[in-house]
Amino acid sequence: MVVGLTQAAASSFAATAENLGFIVRADDPRRHVIACAGAPICSSAHIAARAIAPRIAEIVAPQLSAAFDIHISGCLKGCAHAKATALTVVGSPDGCALIADGSARDVPFATVGIDELPAAIERYARAKKREAGHV
Repeated sequence: MVVGLTQAAASSFAATAENLGFIVRADDPRRHVIACAGAPICSSAHIAARAIAPRIAEIVAPQLSAAFDIHISGCLKGCAHAKATALTVVGSPDGCALIADGSARDVPFATVGIDELPAAIERYARAKKREAGHV
């Protein structure tokens, strides 16, 4: 948080922060994707959670909302978010486990390869939105 800036300085500051990859808008879809540090930062992680999070947010932006958050965890520990989310992705030696309405330690409904993850998340998010009657 920065205080005491003029409107012009605040606009310039926000533009610079956005160019550097910071979230500066309330409608930024990345606000609905929670990711741990992931590989290679964490030795327990099987996937680069933090690195793939922005791409996942971009892909499923139309489906994301306060009622639909995604947690991407590099491993079963779920360090970044212990609570349940609409979709939790957990990296494992076998790929990415997908958990509906649960946390990293719950039972997955599917496991997909890292290259299949964006499409699998998009399909799930669309189905969930249809289920809720929003489409």
